[in-house]
Order: sequence, then structure tokens, then C-alpha cells
Amino acid sequence: MTAALRVGLVALALSACGGPKGEASAHTVHLDSGRTVEAAVVLYDGLNEGVAEEVHAQMARIITFFDARFGVSVPHVTVYLVNESGTLGSVFQEVTGFRLAGGTCFAGWGSAIFLIDSQCRADGSLVLDHEYFHLLQIHLAGFGDDLEEFGRARGPRWLLEGMADYAEALYRGEVGPRTYQELRDENAFFAASWAGTLEATGDQIFAENYVLGFLAVELLVQRAGEGALLDYYRTISTGMPWREAFSSVFGIDVEEFYEEFELYRAENQPPVYTISGSVVGPRGDGLRRIALVAISGGGAYSTYSLSVADGGFVIAVPAEGWYTIGIYPPPTGACTLIGWYEEDIGFTASRSHASYIGVQGGNIEGITVRLPDAWWEMEPVDYCADE
Repeated sequence: MTAALRVGLVALALSACGGPKGEASAHTVHLDSGRTVEAAVVLYDGLNEGVAEEVHAQMARIITFFDARFGVSVPHVTVYLVNESGTLGSVFQEVTGFRLAGGTCFAGWGSAIFLIDSQCRADGSLVLDHEYFHLLQIHLAGFGDDLEEFGRARGPRWLLEGMADYAEALYRGEVGPRTYQELRDENAFFAASWAGTLEATGDQIFAENYVLGFLAVELLVQRAGEGALLDYYRTISTGMPWREAFSSVFGIDVEEFYEEFELYRAENQPPVYTISGSVVGPRGDGLRRIALVAISGGGAYSTYSLSVADGGFVIAVPAEGWYTIGIYPPPTGACTLIGWYEEDIGFTASRSHASYIGVQGGNIEGITVRLPDAWWEMEPVDYCADE
């Protein structure tokens, strides 16, 4: 289904208070439902008209797809697209009046989407589908620009991000190049690299909230249908607490759902090999939120895991072979590689001393990563970005 586009503003220069200058254009997306969406794009860092055309075309397809699939759209959306990481904070403050605490691809604040072009693409296209679905969640919950209140009312992060990842897979399965099943299988593979439960994922933005959330939302859809996903936010908008809204819409208390999901997850785990063990401090105490990256010999594969509350970890690997384990303390996602697993003492800061773990015909268990004294003060190694 194709949306009709009407050009509104073209190449309107935006600048204020000495802030970054952006080039803006706007289209009106006319939907078969009779609704219209005003979609604007603001480009920075020299991004050109061709990029604006790409974003407008992608947004038209996304808005049309979700309106047809879920029967809902937002009245307007503005995409702020930068090319340099350093620009994003300035743009965010210029638009919202607030300082940016972190993030590279996110939605909110007056139906706005903020993206760094170089970091916010999947399969070659911008993750506008994922972020637009977040706008639908915020819009239906009825909190407008009050994202702090929305954050308190929305429920667990796995539900928020799992829905958006599920919706993204629906859309990308429709337009290609990969199918929904391929994207689903990818999520199932990465979910195998989380030693904890869905309930234990917490509210910080880590990968497990996305991949476990995807599978959990898939199970909720099997229980209550796709329409229930956004009905949940409509129910939140009435003032009902999120736990009550969850049981009302999905027909199960969230505590019972956690138990049901762990059974579903175990039954649907893909055939993978795993490397498992624990991360401990110098006194043998388990350390949580330490990121571990298994890197195959030659660097063909790399897979990621976080240690859970007792220090336990499991890393799913896609094939037999030899793997080293890189160690990244918080904040994960940054260039924080401080060393590698070494079999005899549990840690080395020298890449040449890293132990290779042979995965041949079965899972590897009992790996103990032992971090040294004052590991939290260690400087990242110079070439961690290469990993």
C-alpha cells in the first residue's frame, strides 16, 4: 500500500540562539484510513537532499504500514538526523530545552525522532520503524511530552522495547530484504546469551531488554493478538497502573507471565553452542553487568553477553571454533575493553596472552573470569575500538 505525498515546506533553514543549523522539509502523508500525518525531516552536518528524500519515502511507508496494521497513527512527526555524534546533544537541547543524558537513536519529546545516521541503521536503512512505533506507544498512553510521567506509567522496559522490536520485524519482514522469521531467529540466538530471567532484565537500556522482550511480546501476541499491544497503552491512558493494565489486556498477571515465558524460552531456544561461567572480583564475589564479547579466531564472529546478579554468564556462539573473550566493565556500549580472559589467572591486559577457548562438539562450562584489584579504575586498552 502506498501513501500519497504532498510537499509542504522545502529546504527551510532552521537555526536559533547560535545553535546548529538544519535544513528542513515537510510532507503530508495521506492514509487510506482518511487520516493524515505531517512528517518533517531536519538534516544537519551537511546531509543532503537525497538523504531527505530517503527519509521521507521511508517514513511514508512506515506510517502507512502501521496505520493499516494497527489502525493508528500520530498526527505529526519530525525526524532530526545528524551525521556527527557531537551534534546530537546540541540539536536535542535546541529542540527540547533539555540536556541529552545519552543515546544515539531515540524517540519522544513532541513526536520527535533523533538519529545519528552513521549509527542508527539496520540492514542498510534507518531504524525509523522502531522509533516511530515508540511514538505510537507514547501517543496512545496520553502523556504528550511528559516522558518522565510516561516512564513511570509504561511498565517494564522489556515490554516497551520488545514491542518496538517486534513491530520493526513485522515492517522489515514486509519490505525486506530479510523475512520476519529470519529476524525472529536472530533475536532468539541473541536471547540465548542472557543467563538471567526476563524479570531480572531491569530498566536500563541493555541488549537483553530488546531480544528477550521481542520473544516475550511474540508470546503475548499468541495469547491476546497483535491489537492487544497498543490496547495496553490505551488502557494505561485511563490511569490504570501498569500491572493491572497488563493483566486486563493480556489475560495473565505479569508474575505468572514471567514463569510462562521462561518455559517458552527454554522450549524455543535455537540449536547453539554456549560458553558459560562466572565473572568474579579478586575476593571471589560475583560481579554483575560486566560485558563479555566472544571473538572467533580471525574475527569472523563476535557475540555479546552481560553477567547477571551472581556473576553468571552464558555466551551463545554461532559455530564451532576457537574464541577469545574480551572484557568490558560498565558503562557497556562505550570503548571500555580492559582485557581478556586468561585461563590460569582469569584475566590478562595483554591481548597476546588471551586464552583461546575451543568449542568443539558441545558446550563449554566453568569458565571463571577473575578481575584484578581496582579493576574499575583500569584504563581501556588503546585498540578496543578495533574489537
